[in-house]
Amino acid sequence: LALVTGLLFVSQLMALHEENAGIILTPTVTAKSSPDATGADAFVIHEGLKVEMATTVDGWTRVTLADGKVGWVREGDVVRI
Repeated sequence: LALVTGLLFVSQLMALHEENAGIILTPTVTAKSSPDATGADAFVIHEGLKVEMATTVDGWTRVTLADGKVGWVREGDVVRI
């Protein structure tokens, strides 16, 4: 029982360590559908919103909102927490 509990504890710690959460720093950000300034506007995000960060390409970071929306924001608009 102690071994199973220990394994579950280590598993949870690893999952928390690998979390890619971020916070939007800019008052209003328009997320794009592709990682470039000419991409179509996908949705608007406001300062303080927690997002899941993924890949970074050419200064753009792919973010996912809690409701499942996915878009690209400039790297400087979001900080990893």
